[in-house]
Amino acid sequence: NRLTFISRYYIDVIVLIGSLFLFNQLNEQGSMAARGFLGDVKVNQIMLAVPAIMLIASALVILRIFPLVMSIASRLLSRYLPVGIALIMWQISRNPSNYSRLVLLLILMTGLGIFVSSFGGTLNKNFEDRVYYSHGSDVRLSSVSLNARGLSKPLTKEIESIKGVSSVSPSARMIGTDVTKTFGSDSITVLGIDTNNFEQSVWYRDDFSESSLLEISNTLQETNAKGIGLPDRSRSFGVLVKSDKSRPTTVLVARMKDKNGRYFSYNLGNLDSGGWTLKQVEIFGDRGRYRLFPARPLTLISIGIVETIPQKRLTSGSILIDSVRVTLATGEVANLEDFRDISGWQIMDSSIASGNDRLGISEISAKSDSSAIFTWSEGPPITMRGIYPSAKFEPISAIVNSGFLINTHYSLGDQLKLSVSGQRIDVVLRDKVRYFPTINPVEDDFIVVGLDPLMHRLNIGSMFGGTDPNEFWIDYEDGIAEETKMGLKEDLINDPPFPYGKLWDTESMIEINRVDPLVKAGWHAILVIAFGSILLLSAIGFFSHAYISYRNRRFQFALLRTLGFSTRQLITTIWVEQVLIIALGMIVGTWMGGRLSEAVMPFLSSDDYGNQVIPPFVIQVDWVNLSITYGVMILIFATVIGSLIFLARRLVLNKMLRLGDT
Repeated sequence: NRLTFISRYYIDVIVLIGSLFLFNQLNEQGSMAARGFLGDVKVNQIMLAVPAIMLIASALVILRIFPLVMSIASRLLSRYLPVGIALIMWQISRNPSNYSRLVLLLILMTGLGIFVSSFGGTLNKNFEDRVYYSHGSDVRLSSVSLNARGLSKPLTKEIESIKGVSSVSPSARMIGTDVTKTFGSDSITVLGIDTNNFEQSVWYRDDFSESSLLEISNTLQETNAKGIGLPDRSRSFGVLVKSDKSRPTTVLVARMKDKNGRYFSYNLGNLDSGGWTLKQVEIFGDRGRYRLFPARPLTLISIGIVETIPQKRLTSGSILIDSVRVTLATGEVANLEDFRDISGWQIMDSSIASGNDRLGISEISAKSDSSAIFTWSEGPPITMRGIYPSAKFEPISAIVNSGFLINTHYSLGDQLKLSVSGQRIDVVLRDKVRYFPTINPVEDDFIVVGLDPLMHRLNIGSMFGGTDPNEFWIDYEDGIAEETKMGLKEDLINDPPFPYGKLWDTESMIEINRVDPLVKAGWHAILVIAFGSILLLSAIGFFSHAYISYRNRRFQFALLRTLGFSTRQLITTIWVEQVLIIALGMIVGTWMGGRLSEAVMPFLSSDDYGNQVIPPFVIQVDWVNLSITYGVMILIFATVIGSLIFLARRLVLNKMLRLGDT
């Protein structure tokens, strides 16, 4: 009596449907851990069985296909294969049930071994990745305060001179506000990175973005020249201007950048006259004991006017700018700009009122040629309104996290206006990333821009001091000794070039995780038990199969010997048959275990508090432990096969020939 489809496959169907249902539930839940109403973390115990159920269901499906595949293979390949191997394939295809049990056991064991090994390896790797992601580099100094008095000094030179330092990359981390929309402004983390050295200093993973880190750095680079350089021997700086009327509380200000990238404001004087006046200041004069002294050479980055009375609004007006000049140490006067052409100047966007500011050419001039006329509208006090040298207006290229695009409905190529440190900057979205070191995209949206263009835009309209980098990302030299590392960190702690808030030491944090007894003892014990179970069950199952198969096929071996099989052919047949079954089970189990890990591991990426792990898991198989386990299994299998061949050889020599003669 032939069994119906339901009678044959009801177990397979039930297990398969159950595994699909549980996996769908897990997919909807998003994690095996969830928070209760009171904020406590709960683990769905049923979901913990999903990997095992999925593995069993997949193995059962493969076993149903196994006899059909072997039957087709035996029919197609038997004419091309040696007689012994053809007999093996016929034997397996005609009586698959004896082999299916062993294949099922091997698939389950190797699949479970791959899953457990990948779980342990992935967990250990993720501990390191989480530390590197939160720290960003080997060592990072955060909340750095550059010196506001004394001599301006290079940002990274002192750190680079420390033994063991390979590269240093300054960066600026700030909080900005998206003011593109009139309503619903959102805060966003703004990170400015040094596109020249960042790639050498940062820890980055390829799955964080579709573009490589080098491509991201190239996207954020700006090659346009910024500002007008002053000659090295400049002694004083001046601007020849004419105000529309006397404005005794309005001052003319010039912003400059020195050799080390520090920014300075120079008060050129009040607009207290309606006639042509040369507003001039000593560049390296007495700046006071509590002010920063610049390093040559300087670069002019902007010129503007400021209403200095906080209680008084800036009234609308205009000024004529005839020329910008410097006086050299020799007494010679050198013109930097004569404003016969204003195509190399742009208007600052320092406030909402700046949208009505205008820059044009006027025929009125102190020298009967032409001058620039800057016209401004009414606006707030203590806010710089003016112009800056630039060939054309270009928004800053930016990289944004994917979640920000989804939440705000922006697209790549859109231009945004951000308010950062009281200054308004324009950015254009060039590319997107899923993750970026030191920033959690689940909690904060972020925009990454080049450090130089960010500092330039934030400082052209600043009134006092400057906005400076506030972090340093430090990378060790390759092959650095432990003593050198300790000395490097001691130098940064005891004698830092600038005051800082926190030193992020990646290696020390990784060591803390490595010696955590809960991590080390707990997971290692689980791995040992899992691998031991795999080894024991596989060995028992294979030994039982081999012995029973041998006992049931003794007369078959005798018949083959009578038909002319040599002892070598018979032993080869036994050996190939067992190796084929073992290899098939282990290969399929290994493949299934890998696919199972890729499907289930993302749902296990939760920390002790039920939060999503950042960065996500990357499947990492512990090949060392797995190879040892596989090696021991193969050794046991080889021993059992050798014993089987020994018994077969004895049987062949003593009984088979007598059985064949009779």
